[in-house]
Amino acid sequence: MPYYVYAIRLDREAMGRPPHKVQDQNNHLDWDYPIHDGCEFYYVGQSVHKPECRFEQHKSCYGPDINFKCICGRRRPITKNVSNRYVRKYGMFLQNQAFRHLNPLKSRKAALLAEATLADSLRDNGHVVYFN
Repeated sequence: MPYYVYAIRLDREAMGRPPHKVQDQNNHLDWDYPIHDGCEFYYVGQSVHKPECRFEQHKSCYGPDINFKCICGRRRPITKNVSNRYVRKYGMFLQNQAFRHLNPLKSRKAALLAEATLADSLRDNGHVVYFN
């Protein structure tokens, strides 16, 4: 079964009051000072679902009545919350050029490693990255 990594660009508004986990994951920034103009905010993840499908899940799969049919061909509908609240509220689009060359991956282990590597790469370029 293939796995995928993805990066979702979040609205800059999300950087205003990020949770402590985001601040801890981005210790290259001094959160007491304004973030420079070129800095963007990303959510990085990995999944058995294709990135486009996973993005739609983040935006749609929350609340009491979930019945999401995958656009990537998975057979069972999703009936539970699989949405990250930051992506649901601030997610704008998939940042395809950041991850497209990494997919598909052969195992979950490879996907987890690629997720961390992608997050580090975006941070190395001065961006804020949130991942689980």
